[in-house]
Amino acid sequence: MRVEQVERAADVLAEFMQVFDYEDQNLRNTQPFGEPQLGRRGLYPTMNSPMNRGNSSDNAVDQRQTLNRLLMFLSLADGQRGLNQIADKIGCGPDALLPILAELQKQNIIVTEKIGD
Repeated sequence: MRVEQVERAADVLAEFMQVFDYEDQNLRNTQPFGEPQLGRRGLYPTMNSPMNRGNSSDNAVDQRQTLNRLLMFLSLADGQRGLNQIADKIGCGPDALLPILAELQKQNIIVTEKIGD
C-alpha cells in the first residue's frame, strides 16, 4: 500500500464524517430574498468566457458548475432540507457540496438548525 492511497482513504473518511455531522441538521439561507452580493464576497467568478477563464481570480475552470451548484444550494436551503436532500435535488453527492457549504457558512449566508428545534 502506498502513502498516497492511505492519504486518499483518510480524505474520503474525513469527507464522510463531515457529511455525517450534518445528518441531523437543516440548512437555512439567512438572506433568502434577492441576491446576497456574491461578488463582493468573492463567490462570483470574475471571468466567464472560456477564452479568458484562465485569467479569472477565482481559478474556476469547471464550466460554471461550482457557481450553478452554489446558486441552487442557496435557493434550496430553506430550513426544511438537509445536506443530503439538497445534494439529491442538485444531482451530486453531498461531499461535492462541502466546500460550498463551508464558504457560505464562513460568509454567514447559511446557518444550520437542528431538526426538531
